[in-house]
Amino acid sequence: MTRLSLPAVCLFLALFMPALAKAANAPASWVFTVGNVRVETLSPTLVRIELKGAEGFEDRATFFIVKRDWPGDPGTSAAADTVVQIKTADYTVSVPSNATSLAGITVSDSAGNVLYTVGKLPGSRVALPGPTDNLDTWAIQDSPRMIPPAWGYNPAPAGSANASTNGWDMGNDSPDLYVFLPKNSLHQLRTDFTALTGPTQLVPLHALGAWDSRYFEYTDKTALQQIKDYQSHHIPLDNLVIDTDWRNGGSTGYDINPHDFPNMKGFIAKAHSNGLWVVFNDHPQPVAPALDSKEVANRNVGTRSILADGLDVWWYDRNWRVALAHPDGIDTNPWGMYVYNWIMSDFYPNRRPMIMANVDGLQPEISSHRYDIQWTGDIQTGFPSLKAQIVNAVNEGIVADFPYTSSDLGGHVADPTPENYARWIEYGALSPILRPHCTKGLPAHGRMPWLFGPSSEAIARDYYNMRYRLLPYLYQLARNNYDTSDPLLKRCDLVYPKYAEAATADQYLLGDRVLVAPIYTSAGFSAVPDTWLKTATGDPGLVGSYFSNDSLSGAPALTRTDPQIDFSWNSGSPAPKVPSAHFSVRWTGTITIPGTNPGMLGVTSDDGVRLFIDGVKVIDDWGPADSTYVESPAISPGSHSVTLEYQQIAGNDLCHLSWRPGSLTTVQVTRSVWIPPGTWIDAWSGTAFTGPQTITASADLRTTPIYVEAGTIVPLAPQMSHTGELPWDPLALDVYPAGDDSMSAVLYEDDTVSSAYKTGAFRTTEITGAANSGAHTVTVQIMPAQGTFTGAKSKRGWLVRIHKPAGFAAGKVASVTVDAGKAKWGMVPQDTAQMPFEHDGAATDSDVTVVTVPSSDVSKARTVVVTYAGG
Repeated sequence: MTRLSLPAVCLFLALFMPALAKAANAPASWVFTVGNVRVETLSPTLVRIELKGAEGFEDRATFFIVKRDWPGDPGTSAAADTVVQIKTADYTVSVPSNATSLAGITVSDSAGNVLYTVGKLPGSRVALPGPTDNLDTWAIQDSPRMIPPAWGYNPAPAGSANASTNGWDMGNDSPDLYVFLPKNSLHQLRTDFTALTGPTQLVPLHALGAWDSRYFEYTDKTALQQIKDYQSHHIPLDNLVIDTDWRNGGSTGYDINPHDFPNMKGFIAKAHSNGLWVVFNDHPQPVAPALDSKEVANRNVGTRSILADGLDVWWYDRNWRVALAHPDGIDTNPWGMYVYNWIMSDFYPNRRPMIMANVDGLQPEISSHRYDIQWTGDIQTGFPSLKAQIVNAVNEGIVADFPYTSSDLGGHVADPTPENYARWIEYGALSPILRPHCTKGLPAHGRMPWLFGPSSEAIARDYYNMRYRLLPYLYQLARNNYDTSDPLLKRCDLVYPKYAEAATADQYLLGDRVLVAPIYTSAGFSAVPDTWLKTATGDPGLVGSYFSNDSLSGAPALTRTDPQIDFSWNSGSPAPKVPSAHFSVRWTGTITIPGTNPGMLGVTSDDGVRLFIDGVKVIDDWGPADSTYVESPAISPGSHSVTLEYQQIAGNDLCHLSWRPGSLTTVQVTRSVWIPPGTWIDAWSGTAFTGPQTITASADLRTTPIYVEAGTIVPLAPQMSHTGELPWDPLALDVYPAGDDSMSAVLYEDDTVSSAYKTGAFRTTEITGAANSGAHTVTVQIMPAQGTFTGAKSKRGWLVRIHKPAGFAAGKVASVTVDAGKAKWGMVPQDTAQMPFEHDGAATDSDVTVVTVPSSDVSKARTVVVTYAGG
C-alpha cells in the first residue's frame, strides 16, 4: 500500500509550498508583466525576473525556491521608448517592450546607476559573497525549476502520477532570476537568501555532543562495548556511528548482517538506554533514475526498514563508486540530502531530522545549506591537513552558508601522532561538530582518545568536558544561525570588515565574543644528527641489514653503514641488491643524546616500523600503513642501544628518524593571532590585550589560544556524560566584566529534538550586566524567561562566576547581594590546572567570585551585585 502520511503533507506545506496563491493573487503594485517577462519586486532588497514557461508563470514553490509570500516593494511601471521601466523607491528594472527573453534587462539604483545587467544567467550553483566583495548586487537562478508534489519523496498515490517522475512537475523550466540588492549589507543579503531558499535546519542538541566514528566492522557486542569504554574512561559521548558494515556485504543494500547484528532493534534500544543516538552510513546503490517509482519505492522501503528498528540518523555517503541517481541539473549531494531529509522527517514526524552528507566544495547548489551537517570526505592526517580543515570550515560558513561543516578529526587515511591527535581534538571541541573518524586497518584501530597515550587522552577528556559545559552557548549560536544565517564559526571580517587582517581563516570567532586560534603546527622534530649515532665498532652511523623480503627473514641481501636514517626512496630501491618493493631493514648501534633534558624520537615511515631502545620496544607500528608518523615515550639524555626495524611492502618507500627535545606536553608552539578591536582576555592566563593588533601566542600541548572579549557572559551547563543526562540546572554564567561596559547574553532552550521550535515552542532568557568603575560594582541581571516548550522546567538555580574585572582596579570583594539580600558566595583562587569555562570551582585565568543564586521560578527576575573595595 502506498504510504502518504499527514506529516509528509504538512512538511511539504511548511517547507515547499507556503502561501502558493500569494504571488498569483498579489497586488498589481509589485507584480508587473512585460511581454513574456514577469517582474516581482519582492522587497526593497530583492527582485525576481522570470520568463514565462510552457505552463505559464510559476507561482508554486520549487526544489530551490521555497518562499513565495513576500511583502512586496510597491512600484509603478511606465513605457519609455522601447523599454518599460518598473520603479520602486529603491530601484528601477528596465525591460525591453514585448520582451521574449531576459537578455538586456537592467536593474538600477534610485539614482539611476546600473547595478545589474542580465547576460549569462548565474545558475543555482554559486558561492555567496564575502564581507569584502562587491555587495551592490548578487544573483541566483532557479534552475532547473522542478516542482515537488504534495507527497514529496513518498511513493505517489496509486494512479496519481507518471511513474517516471513520481508526480514532480518538470515541464515548466524557464529562466527565473533573483537579483539581490543588499545595499552593501552582507547580513541583508544572507537574510534574503535564506528566506528565499530556506534556512539551515536547527540540529538536535545531541548533534553538538561528541561523536564516535570509524570505518570498522562492529558487532552488536563490540559496539555496546565501545559505549562502555567511553564511560569507563569518563569521556562524554552522544552519537555512535556504525559505518557501512552493519549490512550484508558491507557496502550496499539494506539487508542487516545477521551474524554481527542478530537483533538490531534490541541493539539500538540498548544504545538508547545508555543515552546514545545511533548513526548508520549508507552507500546507496540506485535501482532506477532518481524519480522513477522503482527508485522512490526502493529508497523508502530500504531506509525505513532500518528506521523501524530505531535508527536515529542516516549518513548519506556518496563516494567514488556509488551515489544516488539524481535529476538532470541537480547534483547528487543536494539531491541525496533532500531524499534522506524527507524520509526521516516523514518517518519521525515529531523529531527534527538530522543527516550528514558530503560537503562537495565551496560552491554548492543553493539548496545544500538547508541540510545541517556537511562532511568534508576522506581527508589526510597531519598538521597541513588540520590547517586546511580549519580554513575550509571557516570559509564555508561564508561562501557556502554551511554552519555545521564536519571533518574526520584526526584524519581518515592514516594515524596521527599523539601531538597531532591532541590538536585535532582541541579544534574539534571548539568547532561545530566534534566527530573523530578514520578508515579500517590502521594500527590505532580508531580515534578513541585512550589510543594515543595518557597525555593526549587527558587533554582530549578536558576538551570534551569543556565542550559539554559550553553546550548552552553553542546551542544559542545554532539557533541564531537558523534565525539570521550567521555561521557558528565567524571569520573575523564578518564582524570587523574594515580590517584586512580580519580576513584570515585560520582563526575564528565562536559567536561574536570568543576568539579561537587553533594550533596547527608541530612543536618541531629534526633529523637525528649523524654525530649521535655509532656502530658497535665506534664508527659514525648505524649498521643496516637489508633483506629482500618484508619480514626481516633469512640472511640479509646487503649490509652497510648508514650515517643517518633519513631516507626517501620513493618507489625505488635502496641499493642494487635490494628490491624496490617487499624489502625490510634492521639498523643497529647506539644513540647518544646530549644535554640534560629528555626528548622524544619519532619515525616517519611507509609501511611499518619498530624501534627498540636499550632492548625495550618503544614503537610498534608494523605495516601495512600509509606514510605514518609515530613517536616514542620520553627518552633521557645519555647513551642508549638502538635497533630500528623498517618494513616496505609497496608504494612510497621512506624512513626518517627524528628527534624533539622536551616532553610531549611542555614544548611550546607559537602562532600569530589577530586581536580585534576592544579588550580581549586570554582565557588561560588572564592577560588582557587591546586590539586591533597582531600578537604572538605561545601554547603548550594542552593549550589552544582562546580569548574572551571583556564584557562577555557565557552560559555553561553542568558536566555530564551525554546531553540528555542532566537538566541545565544550576546553570553557570561565566562573566568577564569590563569597566563601564554593558554585558548581555541569551539562553536559548527548546525540547532539543522536535521541530516545534519553528512554530514558537522555545524559551529565551535574557541576561544583562554592567560594570561600574566609579562604584566598583559588577551587576548581573537574569531577566524573566520568555516563552515555553514541552518539558520546560519551571525552576532553575544559577551560579554566577565573576572573573577579575578588566578596566578598573578591583580590590577585595566588599559585599555580595542576590535580589538585594544576603547571598551565598565564595572567592575561589586562580588555578592554572583548570580549563577555561568551568561550571564551578576555580578558573584558570584569575580568581573568580562564585555567587549561588537559589532555585526559583524562571518567570522571576534575579539580580546579583558584587561590590569591590577600591583598588
